[in-house]
Amino acid sequence: MALTRAKKTAPIESSAPPITKKQDVTPTLAASRVQMKARRRPTLIAGGIGLILASGLAAAFVVNETQTQNHVVTVRSNIPRGTQIQASDLTTATVGSIAGISSVPSSEVNSLIGKRALIDLKAGALLPSGAVGDAGYPGTGRSILGIPLAPGHVMTGTITPGSKLRLVVTDPQGNAAKDNQAGQIYDAIMVGASNTQLQNAGQVINVEVAAQEAPVIGTMAAANRIVVIKDADQ
Repeated sequence: MALTRAKKTAPIESSAPPITKKQDVTPTLAASRVQMKARRRPTLIAGGIGLILASGLAAAFVVNETQTQNHVVTVRSNIPRGTQIQASDLTTATVGSIAGISSVPSSEVNSLIGKRALIDLKAGALLPSGAVGDAGYPGTGRSILGIPLAPGHVMTGTITPGSKLRLVVTDPQGNAAKDNQAGQIYDAIMVGASNTQLQNAGQVINVEVAAQEAPVIGTMAAANRIVVIKDADQ
């Protein structure tokens, strides 16, 4: 039997692309998402930094305010304008921040004794700078005079210095002819009561009035024609 050699056949070429495994796109999508998350807006970052800095400054300010101590002069009792300052009228205190509030350092308290209040001072308040000084008293256009008052011409009790008063002129006594002064009212401020006691059990009070009205008020007071009315203090 004759042996025949098998012919080798050439491989068949194909134009179709080779079959490959399906590509996994998951890593690409994940990388894209990571890249998107990594983006930041500069304005938001700057705003966050500014907020942090502002919070830090606010905290520092609060701490500084609570730790600030100021030693100042305070008013111990009510002091009417024009009153001479006594040692018992003022005291000192330690307070916190008083930015924008007029005050007097406690180291100056002794230098204020003997001077006069240039304004009405309320008990418990900080003493404002310039409220006590050497200015003459009474001020320009003002006068102080003593008024003798008969019993019944003034209310009983103590009239606090600085109180607002009205001085009312009454009709002449006895058979004296009436004049146009009867019923006139003059404004006054209580300065203080005198220790002088009158023979008729009356008293003398010192009041501050307008300088141009002082002569008439004095004349009416000497004739026992003044009645004192105390008004509510404003």
